[in-house]
Parts: sequence; C-alpha cells; structure tokens
Amino acid sequence: MLFEVDFAIKINNCFQTVHKAFIDAESVSDCMYQAEEEIEQLPVNKSNQIHIFIEA
Repeated sequence: MLFEVDFAIKINNCFQTVHKAFIDAESVSDCMYQAEEEIEQLPVNKSNQIHIFIEA
C-alpha cells in the first residue's frame, strides 16, 4: 500500500510541513518504521521535534 507521509515541526501551535514522502509499506506500523528511519536523513534543526502524519 502506498502512504503519503508529512513530516512537520510545530511553530507557534501550528504545524509546518518540512518534508513530504510517499512510502510503500505493507501496514501503517511498517510505514511508521520507515518514516522514523527517514527522519534521520532530514536536514532539520535537531532541537525541533518532528511529527509524522500518515495518510492512506
């Protein structure tokens, strides 16, 4: 199944997308695992927490 994943940071109580990806995974948990691996490669300030939003 193909999932659309938004990676966002929270600024002033608003989420701002910093990266978007399409991930081919068998389940939502598999997609989450792959998304967490992709966070490691994002050039985002490490002081910001990155939130993952998965759409099916």
